[in-house]
Amino acid sequence: MIKLNVNVNLEVLFDEENRSCSITNQIVQVKTPEDVPLKMEHILGVAEKRYGIFTLGSKSVIGRMLPRDTDITVIFNGKSYPAHTHKTSGGRIDRLSALLNLNYIHVNTLLLYEYNMEKKELYVSLPEYKMP
Repeated sequence: MIKLNVNVNLEVLFDEENRSCSITNQIVQVKTPEDVPLKMEHILGVAEKRYGIFTLGSKSVIGRMLPRDTDITVIFNGKSYPAHTHKTSGGRIDRLSALLNLNYIHVNTLLLYEYNMEKKELYVSLPEYKMP
């Protein structure tokens, strides 16, 4: 199931004598997932760090759109990491030990994700630290 965002703008003339309407102009915009950025946040868990996986959840905005059993590319700090989506668990991405073994990615780290469906690329970043 894919959620679409549809906007409809109609220009309508109302004939008072006949009490009828006629559409003179219509503009329909449909935003598909390719048009809508797929972004989310997720806190890295113990099992994810230990086993080199992301578990974004099958019902998350990105997890719903990830194809299963497919090679994808995870991009972090400009470096590409080959990865693979799980065969049966939706929203799970495997083969990320090289990325998750970096010294500055720890359990409970908040990660930001953005997925490009056409390129099958998942961009991962750390949020910018803001001074209190």
